[in-house]
Amino acid sequence: MFNQIALKIRKLFPNIYQTMLNIKQGRYNYTFSKDKYPHSFLVNSCETNSLSEKAPEVIYCFWTGDNPLTENRKKGLMELEKNAGVPIKLITSENLHKYIKPDFPLHKGYELLSLVHRSDYLRCYFMHHYGGGYADIKPFNHSWKSAFEKLNNKKDKYILGYPELLYGGLTPVKHSFLAEKSIYKNYREKLDSEEKVFNDLTKHTPLLVGVCSFICKPNTPLTLEWYQELHKRMDKAYDLLYNFNEKNKEYMIYNEENYPDKGYPIPYFHLLGQIIHPLMLKYHKHIIQYKKLLPVLKDYR
Repeated sequence: MFNQIALKIRKLFPNIYQTMLNIKQGRYNYTFSKDKYPHSFLVNSCETNSLSEKAPEVIYCFWTGDNPLTENRKKGLMELEKNAGVPIKLITSENLHKYIKPDFPLHKGYELLSLVHRSDYLRCYFMHHYGGGYADIKPFNHSWKSAFEKLNNKKDKYILGYPELLYGGLTPVKHSFLAEKSIYKNYREKLDSEEKVFNDLTKHTPLLVGVCSFICKPNTPLTLEWYQELHKRMDKAYDLLYNFNEKNKEYMIYNEENYPDKGYPIPYFHLLGQIIHPLMLKYHKHIIQYKKLLPVLKDYR
């Protein structure tokens, strides 16, 4: 009898059914402890005195190549500008220099990154140093105005975004290492910790927000740890990136959808999902979920 009722709820009210299932499986019950992941970057902690800062009402989008926006991307940007209710700033290779703070230059390896990884890097740089909104260049059907108000009215919240998708949203990689394992100390222990992180991310995905669009307050513990870990990974990858670029100068001219596959040393999600998703889990009590920030995820390229 109970199973029949559950099946009817699943069919008629799938969102309610999924919420009930998440509660039953304990997906909302998570407490962070450094002891769980002793060799992960999550054991690091950062102090900041800027928790009173609010997220400025502006949305940043990034287009890091010299290639023109596709027609679908142009339409997506127009829809965002039409519906967002706050200013949109498109950051390109031509105007990026205006936003780089003198005391915080881009990492020396930035120009060696693939175009998508440059975008991953910049969303961290901007969210930490400036705060505000980030959006992929995709269509959005709703205003962001109330989302900014919702985040800025809560002093103890750091980030707001749409609930991460249970299927297809989570970074599909179990560890965060470069292919060259010799650059790591205690590799096996680090790998064990990273796999524990991934297993907890898989179970507790309903606590996370997605990475296609979100709003951050600047200079929070979350953005600071994100920024510092990003630069540590860039430091480790720099020599590999430099050598790859020297050998593949012509090949490094590619469009925004194509990742290099001829030995490009950085894994797909190394600079974004493998850092920000674990930090979201760590700081899940400081997150607000807001469904209306979910972009249109089809026919956007």
